[in-house]
Amino acid sequence: MTEHEKEQIALACLAAAFADSRLDEQERQRIRRLIADLGGVDVQQLFRSTLDRRVEPEQLAASLTSAESRRAAYQMASLVVQADGIPNDAEEVYLERLRNALGLSGAAAAGIRLETEQYRDPGLPPTPPASRKDDLQRTILQYAILAGSAELLPQTAASMVVLPLQLKLVYDIGNRYGVTLARDQIRELAAAFGVGATSQVVESLARKVLGGVAKSVGGGGMLGGLFGGVTSAATGATVSFATTYALGHAARAYYEKGRTLSQEDLRALFAKFQEDARTLYPQVEAEIRAQADGLDAKGLMERVKALA
Repeated sequence: MTEHEKEQIALACLAAAFADSRLDEQERQRIRRLIADLGGVDVQQLFRSTLDRRVEPEQLAASLTSAESRRAAYQMASLVVQADGIPNDAEEVYLERLRNALGLSGAAAAGIRLETEQYRDPGLPPTPPASRKDDLQRTILQYAILAGSAELLPQTAASMVVLPLQLKLVYDIGNRYGVTLARDQIRELAAAFGVGATSQVVESLARKVLGGVAKSVGGGGMLGGLFGGVTSAATGATVSFATTYALGHAARAYYEKGRTLSQEDLRALFAKFQEDARTLYPQVEAEIRAQADGLDAKGLMERVKALA
């Protein structure tokens, strides 16, 4: 797969992210920062074209000539539109246009969607007793370590598991304080901290596509992995660990204060705990890598389902 094809696949992800206009300004700013960090005039220009909503599926498909790259573009776009829940009508329209432009059959697209959908939602954990607040710090760390290990796996879909993992963490913490939130409420709370679902997935996939040399790991079809890179994987592990750790501790403070903190206070707390997490990361990096060594995307999903 050529560098140009990788860029076009990344563009398909971004176009999917903007398909329904639901991204708030904070998530757009986060993606803009990603663009700036990627470097390379051509890549930045391509990404800015998507931000300006000038890139069409037919235009993207024309640049993807191999069957591998066409399937990868559809798979990764599918992952992005599922980041914030079940795809809506606008997102479904985009995916259908992309499928037609890529020349994928309905059966092939349905198979790819079926693969990606299993990573969207492992379900929230059973409600623990409201009084169970013991060892919460270790629980948060456990979730954060698992989130970091997800980014070290070669499968592109593994990064998708970080989002439901974070939802489960906030759900678990809330229940320990006697508060039960629906999934949409948890997403809204995470957004108040500055943790945007779609921008997280876009960042992770962009790191995997553009952050390293493409490589095949063999087996497992499309979810067996197409992209990788030591630098991008290490960066992703640090980011996902810090985000999950900060989200957990900020949520704990939020519940301890009776859910009375302002959005400004929430984001200040989140930023503080992110810094704490970056300091902590070198101490747990070996554990993160050890977990990743014993997992694949399917095993990671089973581990998330078992957390409670």
